[in-house]
Amino acid sequence: MGDILTYTVNFKNEGGDVAEHVVLEDQIPAGTEYVPGSLKIAEGPNAGTITDASGDDQGEFDQAANKVVVRLGTGATAQDGGRVANTDVLPEGSTIQFKVKVLPESSGQQVANKAVARYVNLLENKNETRESNVVDSAVSVNQPPVVSDDNATTDKDTPVSGEVKGTDPDGDPLTYTKGSEPQHGTVTVNPDGTWTYVPEPGYVGPDSFTVIVDDGKGGMIPSTITVDVTDPGPPIPPNQPPTVPNYNEATPNNASKTGTVVGMDPEGDSLTYTKGSDPQHGTVTVDPDGTWTYVPEPGYVGPDSFTVIVDDGKGGTIASTITIDVTDPVVPVPPNQPPTVPDYNATTRKNSPITEVVEGMDSDGDPLTYKKGSDPQHGTVTVDPDGTWTYVPEPEYVGPDSFTVIVDDGKGGTIASTITIDVTDPVVPVPPNQPPTVPNYNETTPNNASMTGTVVGTDPDGDPLTYKKGSEPQHGTVTVNPDGTWTYTPEPGYVGEDSFTVVVDDGKGGTTTATITVDVTDPGTTPPPSTPDPTPTPNASPTVPNYNETTPNDASMTGTVVGTDPDGDPLTYKKGSEPQHGTVTVNPDGTWTYVPEPGYVGEDSFTVVVDDGKGGTTTATITIGVTDPGTTTPPPDTTEPPTEPPTETPGPPPSTTEPSPTPNVSPSVPDYNVTTGNDSSLSGTVKGTDPDGDPLTYSKGSEPQHGTVTVNPDGTWTYTPEPGYVGEDSFTVVVDDGKGGTTTATITIGVTDPGTTTPPPETPEPPPSTPEPSPSTPPPSSGSSNQPPAASDSNATAGSDSTVTGTVKGTDPDGDALTYAIGSEPQHGTATVNPDGTWTYVPAPGFVGKDSFTIIVDDGKGGKTTAVITIDVTDPGTPVQLPGTTNPPNPPNPPSPPSATPGQPPSDPTPLPANTEDGTASSGTGTGSSSAEPEDGSASRGAEEPDQPDNRLPSTASNVFNLGLFGAIALLAGLILRRNKNKAQ
Repeated sequence: MGDILTYTVNFKNEGGDVAEHVVLEDQIPAGTEYVPGSLKIAEGPNAGTITDASGDDQGEFDQAANKVVVRLGTGATAQDGGRVANTDVLPEGSTIQFKVKVLPESSGQQVANKAVARYVNLLENKNETRESNVVDSAVSVNQPPVVSDDNATTDKDTPVSGEVKGTDPDGDPLTYTKGSEPQHGTVTVNPDGTWTYVPEPGYVGPDSFTVIVDDGKGGMIPSTITVDVTDPGPPIPPNQPPTVPNYNEATPNNASKTGTVVGMDPEGDSLTYTKGSDPQHGTVTVDPDGTWTYVPEPGYVGPDSFTVIVDDGKGGTIASTITIDVTDPVVPVPPNQPPTVPDYNATTRKNSPITEVVEGMDSDGDPLTYKKGSDPQHGTVTVDPDGTWTYVPEPEYVGPDSFTVIVDDGKGGTIASTITIDVTDPVVPVPPNQPPTVPNYNETTPNNASMTGTVVGTDPDGDPLTYKKGSEPQHGTVTVNPDGTWTYTPEPGYVGEDSFTVVVDDGKGGTTTATITVDVTDPGTTPPPSTPDPTPTPNASPTVPNYNETTPNDASMTGTVVGTDPDGDPLTYKKGSEPQHGTVTVNPDGTWTYVPEPGYVGEDSFTVVVDDGKGGTTTATITIGVTDPGTTTPPPDTTEPPTEPPTETPGPPPSTTEPSPTPNVSPSVPDYNVTTGNDSSLSGTVKGTDPDGDPLTYSKGSEPQHGTVTVNPDGTWTYTPEPGYVGEDSFTVVVDDGKGGTTTATITIGVTDPGTTTPPPETPEPPPSTPEPSPSTPPPSSGSSNQPPAASDSNATAGSDSTVTGTVKGTDPDGDALTYAIGSEPQHGTATVNPDGTWTYVPAPGFVGKDSFTIIVDDGKGGKTTAVITIDVTDPGTPVQLPGTTNPPNPPNPPSPPSATPGQPPSDPTPLPANTEDGTASSGTGTGSSSAEPEDGSASRGAEEPDQPDNRLPSTASNVFNLGLFGAIALLAGLILRRNKNKAQ
């Protein structure tokens, strides 16, 4: 939307007599358009708003001539101007205003305006005309933001949240407000675009509301969010779509061909047939009973195809592809060669699904499709057209099972692959998950300056850790990244202590909290000299086991949670989550009382939070088996060795009714790599397995950076890339077994441009000694998963306005060749990453402070990991000083650094020597230098961003034009241009 210009023209008669029949005309400037309804007489006779129509008041907008016309003075009518008395006082004259909108093609150009007055000079009794001088003003055009509509789904009586994400072509910051209300619920919209919708109690059906996206410069656009409120109700068996084969036919050129498509429906639904896609080299007609007639183009020889849609009338449809080989009877056609495929063996535990892929080969290079041949006898299987299959064994079944997959080359060649499944009964107990440990941190930053740091946790089980924000600071804001890096910004002018927490998650139900205390100082105040404080000993979180208990139905039970603290801190206990089938009370000493619902029999659970009072918390899960005393329960199996709790964690008091705790085992889930065309949505399903047979639910973990994604509780997801985006994107899905066990799956999406042929990535050639698989020698079972590579984070230092280079060196457990690519860009400079891991960083001119970027390490088989490169850009004129150290004139030789607990900063503040085992860094051009720094979680303040120049138009411009002698009217026209920040009404 363009700028709105307001024109104000002031009139007064400085002549010696009255002017009659005064009419003002002002041509709308080129490159603008009149704003309807904006014409008015601001001051003088007949003051007020003037309609755009003619004949009803003293003025109008002449659309044909593209000008405004106003009849001025006392006694002015809709047909003639009035009388303007001679006066030197402006308020006794008239003031006219109207508005125009600048069109986009006029951006950066001059807009000119000139007014014309017509009147009768009574002194000389003649008609006269006077014009003003021209005023030129430069204008610019603001581009409105861009935003898409969105859809959401929720169950009745269940709130749902989402986020509107707009973009602005001018790079203006965007704010979001509620537009229209929903009709069947309420909605709240936050300035950052997040919203929460609450449906009316019991309502089921569609609803919608709008969110206004505002760029703060007059550009606004609404986004409509449509919410489908559903009633889950009892599950309805899904309709099974029909099945239909593909067909291969042949016909001589210049001869028509007739055939019939025959589909089958598992539920016996009646089927109808319609044409799907047309052939490219002929025409086809399709009858509702499946018969079709194909006529090739005259003289055409070669392949052609079309599709027929089979519909069961209940939403189930499937397409059959009919491929026609139009031949020249003189030229013999070589026979089709069928595909080849090996048989497969796979293993899974009882009650656990397994997913693998069948891969066939075709000597003719024909594309292959896959479908189920025979069903297994002791379970179910689904087969996707790309060869992916998922087998689900019968509950509790243990033993062999098998099924077949048909491989089809689309030209009549088919072959079957037999997949043999060994369903086993695991007897080895899985040790319980150990939560991660993490220290607390104390940091210092000057007021009005941001600072960056890193939280580093360790996991006893070696699980990969992720980080997220726990609690907010009270006197500033903080952002926390999944790799543990954080950026804290204090409130303007604040001086004092502030703190926030970071939650460390091992992805298997174990979480620990680190407290970061920030001392915001005033650099202008010189504190009294003091000796540096020794490095604080980080607080260690308490540990606590999970518990399994049993109680008869309709009977309460009491127990005690007993935690231990490595630091000897006193512990307190409080309720975490409520049980679903009863109530529980938890006392500060760890004792608890559980009461099941009347008559309930089954499993229930709740959690207790153990707190050491210093920011360290751990959660214990208490699982209750509520039994029916009238039912004989077989004694527990004593053949398995009991699970020993950690030596530093005493168990609960002995109880004759409590069996040995059986630890919960987290679910497992693979990562996925998929591809979609740009501007095309893609749907898929995440399928996890749980060793304990627990039902799994799925939720969105992290958002994609170049699109949007929705994740349903059953694991299905839909991804939509940003308009026009081409490249790689990813998001995560969290798999939860409902008992504290969670695992994360990463879905990596390659968004491609179908119109552009992309060369394949350069991957190393396999060794000549590796033979190709043959039908007689099946390849290894795909049940052996690829191990992702590992890579360490790196720190480097560079002087301001200096280039720094380095190398990331990853390792791969499988010995796969690794390639490297840029992940996230730095915020205060640019980075380039080469496929061999070498990188170059160039800071923004004049920037001083912390910056970082990430490098993706890829083993070429779906395994990826991320290395974080942190750059400390320093001012060469200022000596660099590590936190907690001083600068004596002649420092003694530093002592040998003591050993440090993994994940904790070393207790000696003496700088450690550079370690380049996992990465190297060297300085480039400029006056700065580069060196590796110990990864101790310390951070320094970055330079403040300079204020941006305020690019604005002149607020006012004026021009003057005078009329002739003896009573001529002098018109003083003040042209006021205001850049209105338009607000859409």
